[in-house]
Amino acid sequence: MNEVDGDQTLGRHETPGSEDGPAIHPSFVIEAEPLVEGIDRRSIGYVLKRLMSNTSSVIGTVLLVFFAVVAFAAPLLAPCPEDSRDGRRCRENVYQVPRFGYTSEPQPPSAEHRFGTTTDQYDIYYGVIWGTRTAFKVGIIIVSIALLIGLTIGSISAYYGGWVDEILMRFVEVFQAF
Repeated sequence: MNEVDGDQTLGRHETPGSEDGPAIHPSFVIEAEPLVEGIDRRSIGYVLKRLMSNTSSVIGTVLLVFFAVVAFAAPLLAPCPEDSRDGRRCRENVYQVPRFGYTSEPQPPSAEHRFGTTTDQYDIYYGVIWGTRTAFKVGIIIVSIALLIGLTIGSISAYYGGWVDEILMRFVEVFQAF
């Protein structure tokens, strides 16, 4: 145990003859990105360049854009069919999958039903397209609620600090454990 300015430090190993402080192994040193004149790190171009250089970020962005396009283009991709048995209900509620018969035998994919039909003759393609729209809406609602709760707890924790911060962080960690 070393004494430095009256404080006791535990677990620090100093190099012999060094008075600058603890020795740091070279593998733990992180090189900072060099500052370049004229680059504003807050600019949209800089942020997009950094995001597009990360493969996971690109894949996630492509998937998110794809699902958003499918969700917003649902009326064009899967319009309410005219020849369904219950077409009237389909026009009243587009989220109700149209039924094309009453046999208990599912139909394979065809020109009329791209993904086939279920055992109750519901069109799978129609359900997937309109289900994407529903899932997208639910996702936006859940992320908005989580953002609101996180910002509120984080702001209270940062403002008061101390024991309030510790209690709120333990509370949040309980939820993160599940």
